[in-house]
Amino acid sequence: MSNSDAAAVLRTPDLARALRAVRTLLDIADTTGGEVDFEAVIRSPEVLARVREVLPALKWSAAAGREHGSSDAGDDPVRCLPVSVFDLCHPLDLAEPFVAALCPDPAAVRFDLNAWPEVPEAGLEYVSQKYAYLTLSVNSRYL
Repeated sequence: MSNSDAAAVLRTPDLARALRAVRTLLDIADTTGGEVDFEAVIRSPEVLARVREVLPALKWSAAAGREHGSSDAGDDPVRCLPVSVFDLCHPLDLAEPFVAALCPDPAAVRFDLNAWPEVPEAGLEYVSQKYAYLTLSVNSRYL
């Protein structure tokens, strides 16, 4: 199943520029009840420590597979590196600290929003919650 809505993609090697674009778009969106979901691959103890300062209850699993360690099992993530992060439903204001903590590891931050407003002068219709999201991918060549 698919939909006919297209998604714009901004590619830049400039993280500050990407974050400015995200802030601009969030200023337009209806962020009532908004939240962010985090996906990442963490490869080093240093990055892991920085990310855990932002997300102390980090949800992770060993990149080699859950049977090799996970937060659900109470395992030590340092002993399971690299780890995959898939952590959902956080406040919007954690997005930038999460991205800053991850450098240089790859990540995606999905902003789940309430709606995109109508912008008639740009030919854009109101977009309901189902399609009201924004994804920021960092430190990756691939979406």
